[in-house]
Amino acid sequence: MHAATLHTSLQRLQGGSSRDQKRVLLAFPNNVRFSQFAYFVFAPTLVYEPLYPRSKGPIRWLYIVRKLLEGGLCFVGQVFLMGQFIEPVLSKLGSAGPLTIAMAFGKLAIPVFLTWLMGFYQLFHVHLNVVAELMRFADREFFGQWWSATTLQMFWRRWNRPVSELCLRHFYIELTHFTSASKEAAMVATFSVSAILHEVIFSVAFKTLRPYFFLGMLGQIPLIVMSRGMKGTKRGNLLMWLHLFFGFPALMILYSIDWYSKNDVFFCVPMREGWDEGLGDKGGLEGAVEWGLAYLAS
Repeated sequence: MHAATLHTSLQRLQGGSSRDQKRVLLAFPNNVRFSQFAYFVFAPTLVYEPLYPRSKGPIRWLYIVRKLLEGGLCFVGQVFLMGQFIEPVLSKLGSAGPLTIAMAFGKLAIPVFLTWLMGFYQLFHVHLNVVAELMRFADREFFGQWWSATTLQMFWRRWNRPVSELCLRHFYIELTHFTSASKEAAMVATFSVSAILHEVIFSVAFKTLRPYFFLGMLGQIPLIVMSRGMKGTKRGNLLMWLHLFFGFPALMILYSIDWYSKNDVFFCVPMREGWDEGLGDKGGLEGAVEWGLAYLAS
């Protein structure tokens, strides 16, 4: 078992029962039980530990309902932004020229960024907290104060704690402990693995193999080094926000150009013959809603 995992588990067991302490101190794989592994599979974490902190008291069902309502509102906002501001712009990028792409970038910057913020809230505030409440998972620090980060390295460590913890324990620490890799080399290797995982997600979503996300993340390595000199300053925080504000629209435009060069609609579900009849020239949110109702009624 990983030394960092053992150390964390022992810290959490201070003052715990002797039975739990013995279970943690068992050598791998004797410390793995099917019930523990099953809990790990469904728990909102990516790092296995023999024991996790558990919340006391009954499940707060009203808290879950409130979170689900918040997630529903975010989804409605995303659908509105996608249908009204994003999809109409992206649909014209299949064979667009440089000027059209530049204008699209300006139109997409704000709605794409707002859509990402809503998606962040849905995942880290709603989904993970609902799962944690149902499983009585007490460690709910799924993100840090990334909005106040003054370096890009600080941002990547804070904004997604489950993935950051996975990369730290199973890539960075392994490289520095079992090899002669320097901290800088281990950081680059860990960041590269993270970039590959993100690229896989985008490649599956857009059904195309283009290394835009991978190259975009690797291109941040020089910015990470540069931002170290701005640590604790407003300039560093401004650089972090600019990289978010311009990075997401750029990625969406690049992937959408490939998508619309092969597809007529943005959504993966193909429209059956005759569905577009009667919808007229309605676009934006109204057209998306009518298309969705037609799909559900078919």
